[in-house]
Amino acid sequence: MSLNTTGVQPPFNAEEMLERLGGDMELLQDLVNLYDVDGRQMLSDLQAALDGGDAQGVERSAHRIRGSVASFSAGHAAAAAWAVEEFGRDGKLEEARAAFGVLDEALAALNLALHHYLEHPAP
Repeated sequence: MSLNTTGVQPPFNAEEMLERLGGDMELLQDLVNLYDVDGRQMLSDLQAALDGGDAQGVERSAHRIRGSVASFSAGHAAAAAWAVEEFGRDGKLEEARAAFGVLDEALAALNLALHHYLEHPAP
């Protein structure tokens, strides 16, 4: 167990993620590759829904993102997606736009961290 003394939540929980995947690094690589493509499309869909004032589209797109990042045990990104999803459900598009910025940053951090982890897996 590692002690996080920075006060910053890591983008994902590697131990939990690998346990979920049965320790299969090849499967993880496949999921990250799929996420690289699908994640960009999901984020684009969410942005389009926000731009179009489509609250249901915001809710739906954020929900898809939340499900996707959950497979990586990415708590911060999942929580950010949940916030956007809830704002969409409630028709609060201005709040959803603000929360989108947090989500976008969380997804960028997750992407970098996943690729770094694949290049330098923990022992």
